[in-house]
Amino acid sequence: MSAAESHERTAAAAAEVAEVAPGTAAAYLDPRYWDERFSSEEHYEWCKDYSHFRHLLRPLLSPSLSVLELGSGNSRLCEELRREGVVDITCVDLSPVAVQRMRKRLADRGLGGIKVVVADMLDLPFDSESFDIVIEKGTMPHLRRPFLEAPGLTWSVEWDTFGEAFHYFFYTLRKGKRISNSSERIQSKRFVDTPTVSLLHEEMESEDYIFRITVDVDETCESAAQLRKAGKVTVRETTLKKLGTMHYKSGVVDGHFEVTRFALLEVIKEAVPEMWSPEMKNAWGEAYDQLVAAIKQEMKPLP
Repeated sequence: MSAAESHERTAAAAAEVAEVAPGTAAAYLDPRYWDERFSSEEHYEWCKDYSHFRHLLRPLLSPSLSVLELGSGNSRLCEELRREGVVDITCVDLSPVAVQRMRKRLADRGLGGIKVVVADMLDLPFDSESFDIVIEKGTMPHLRRPFLEAPGLTWSVEWDTFGEAFHYFFYTLRKGKRISNSSERIQSKRFVDTPTVSLLHEEMESEDYIFRITVDVDETCESAAQLRKAGKVTVRETTLKKLGTMHYKSGVVDGHFEVTRFALLEVIKEAVPEMWSPEMKNAWGEAYDQLVAAIKQEMKPLP
């Protein structure tokens, strides 16, 4: 593949990623964003699809257990659960558009019996103890250690990881089975095989680490476009100074940039798998690296 073709793929990928991601993280809190997104998006899996964590979830499943999926969106997890033999499945989402489209999709595929309901996960319309298993995948931004270790929490907490270069956490909470060393498990467990780049579990629990890196998709897309047109990344001096100061105040270090680099490439790969190639990966990586290098030069306190 020629350099020109690689750059064209990069620009096309940037456009597709920009269509999926909102301009700011705060937009995720706006129901209108989700209605608009689900009206055109057919399918998207947050935190990987079922095949990547099947080995962790399948041992917990049984045909006799009822399952609730929170924030189902346009995921196909419920279909995978049905293939595993789960009969009683309920999916909820805040977006009426997502619910309507999922109902139609399931009906078209002959998957009757899966209930899909419009509901707010913070105000569910179900009685207490209506379900045996509740699955949340990507709806809650993170679980906080203070909550997990609170004395009043009677649930046991265990966790595992899945993924390759970028690791995702898989939490299992069991009601009424609090273990005395539950908090010790959270503190002591580590990756069996340490990934090439990782943040310690404590750091991911104590910080909104992904939001400490304020290089958003739009900024990186712009960098990719500049790299395609001019062969280098240029950013306005005022923008660089602002980004540099923000990163300096937030205590961003090289490890944060590296983890975000892995996350960014993973998102692009999942968004446009048919276009993904080693050349595209290198092009996006180069755009990100040049942008980060420029930001690092401005990471200093204000005079």
